[in-house]
This record gives sequence, C-alpha cells and structure tokens, in this order.
Amino acid sequence: MNRLDDLAARESLLVVGLISGTSVDGIDAVLAEITGPPDAPRVRQQAFLTVPWTDVLRREILAVAAGEPRAPREICRLDHKVGEAFGEAAARVVEAASLEPSAVDLVGSHGQTIHHDPEAGETWQIGEPTRIAARIGAPVVSDFRRADQAAGGQGAPLVPLLDAALFRSPERSRVLLNVGGIANVTVLPPGHGHEGVFAFDTGPGNVLIDEFVRHATWGELHRDEGGKLAAAGTVDEELLEGFLEHPYFYEPPPKSTGREVFGAGFVSLTLGEWAGSRDRLEDLVATLTEFTALSITESIRAYVQPRVRIREVLVSGGGVHNKTLMRRITEELAEIDVVSLETTGFSPDAKEAIAIALLARESACGRPGNVPGATGAGQAVVLGHITPSPTG
Repeated sequence: MNRLDDLAARESLLVVGLISGTSVDGIDAVLAEITGPPDAPRVRQQAFLTVPWTDVLRREILAVAAGEPRAPREICRLDHKVGEAFGEAAARVVEAASLEPSAVDLVGSHGQTIHHDPEAGETWQIGEPTRIAARIGAPVVSDFRRADQAAGGQGAPLVPLLDAALFRSPERSRVLLNVGGIANVTVLPPGHGHEGVFAFDTGPGNVLIDEFVRHATWGELHRDEGGKLAAAGTVDEELLEGFLEHPYFYEPPPKSTGREVFGAGFVSLTLGEWAGSRDRLEDLVATLTEFTALSITESIRAYVQPRVRIREVLVSGGGVHNKTLMRRITEELAEIDVVSLETTGFSPDAKEAIAIALLARESACGRPGNVPGATGAGQAVVLGHITPSPTG
C-alpha cells in the first residue's frame, strides 16, 4: 500500500492548509485534524497563523499579477521562492502546535494567484509544491482550480465544499460571506449536502481599500486599520455612482473575479479621480469602503434573495475586522442577522485555509472537491495535482 492509499484508508488525518489571497498580505496556515465522512466532516483546528510576505516578495508578486513583463526565469524564480515561503509557513504552523513535521499526513496549498481569467478558462497559482513537500516531508495537493475549469467551471469559488459540509442548517437559510481581497458568498438553503447550494464572487473585498491606502500614503499604511479612515471621511456620491455601474455587477452567477478586474487599473483610476478632486484621503477611503459594502449587499439582493429567503449571514475574512465596512453591510441588510463566523466557534481568519485542508483531503482520497452550483462546472470533479512526499 502506498502512502496515498494509506491516507484514503485512515479515519483521521492531520492536514496543513495554506493560502495567500488577493490582498497578498501574507500566507494563512492552519493545522487541522479532519475526521468523518465527506458529507459530514469534523474539523478540529490545532494551530493557525499568518506569515507576512517580505516587502521584496510582495512587490514582485503584485508586479507580476498586474501584468508587468517578466522573463521566464524570473517567474520561475518567483515560483520557487513563493513555494519556499509556503513551506516555511507550513513548518511554523506545525511548530505552533508543538509537533514535528513528521506528524503531518498531508498538505494542501492553494498557492498565490497571479492570473485568473474565468471567461478564457485561465488561472495560475504559483508556489512550487515540491519545495513545500521537501520542507515538510508529506504529500502536497495544489493547483485546485484548473480541473474545475476543464469541466467548464470558473475555477472559483472553492470554499463552498467546506461551507456546505460544516455550516448548512436543516432549518435555517444562511449566506457565508468571505471578505478577503475579493468578496464571495456561498448560499446555503435549508437542507443537507450540495443540492441547491450556489456561490459567486460579489466583487471587491479588501483589495481596493488596501491598495488605494498603500499607494496614497506611499507605503506608510498598508490598510485602513479597523475602518478608522473611512469612519472619518465623507462618501463622494458621484464617484460612488460611477463605481457601481461596473459591468461585473450586471453579470449573473456563476461568476468569479480578481485583480484583473478590481486591481491596479481600478486603483489607478481612483488615484486619478482623487488628484482631480478636493476630496481628502479619508473621503476616498470612505467612498471605496461604501462601494465595497454596496457591491456585496446589492449582489445579495439581486442574485440571492429572489431565490432564497436568507435568515443569517456569517462573515469571515480580513474584512470582518473593518468596523466601518461591517457596520455598513449590517445596516444595508437590516432584516438579516449579520454576524462574524466566530459566533459558530470557527476562526473567521482561518476559514479559507481550513477549506484548502479539506479540499486536499478529498483530492487525496480521490473524491470531488468542486460544487458545480458554485463554479458552473458541468460535473463534480477531483481537484488538484498531488506531489508525493520526497520519501514516498
């Protein structure tokens, strides 16, 4: 019996989940014990941490993601450096749990997205998995999105597998809202399993706020901590109205997006508008925060509420810490309970890394990981590529 056959036969697996999102803030790493059948898994988080990117690596990732030209050897070197950084993050989270790497059964790595064009069926996540396998000494599942795209899907969102398995209620309809760099929702009607579940990216999450603040302050600030700048500003209603006319919001689900749509180009436009106006920095941050909040809530009104009567929204991701953003989302959805995922006993910061760990388990066991109602794929498929442990 080889190691993967052994993993598939095990009742309990200790899995590391790794992801760096659109915001490129750092690598989220979780160590989780996963037990139970695929339709009712049980997840026990043993350790979680975020390892920030070095300034050099972060700048290079953002430059490549923005389309700046690079020679093949430069992208190759970046791929390897990102893989080594992911391997180091995996080692750190194992150490945080007071364990040795030899205790880890499996690693799931989402990698770092540098290109995502669902209409063209293209996606690219870097972070060479052999470097992670060499650092930890365990098999690595990576490159989760391409198999779904090959089946006709968007390759995103990936978290609905976890959302449906852990948070679906037999009586209560829920939306799982994740506000990372890009915001996405998973809609869970009352019931069990994946039937009736759908999901999509609503548009920007933290990415526009973070990037504008970083550029406008020449790198002195990296985000609007707690939403304080937005709280001190006044929304530019004319600029906001223009933002909300973006064609992405008129596309029905399934749909996904990224920095190619809400990234450097959008921020450059915003910086140009700021330079030509009398708005303060706080006013532009307030406008981008309002835009983000409304892009989320209006997407829920347009594409969710006509299909499902939502009773509760559970929020995860870095946006949960932006008090101004959370306040506006809560005010706009006044008829719905909007609460942090923390109220369910799960870390709102660790959810996506846990989802990658669960996806890795399913892939290693030869089971599908996509939810066709979320991605638009023609069928459920096994996701990812498996890199064996260096020792077999």
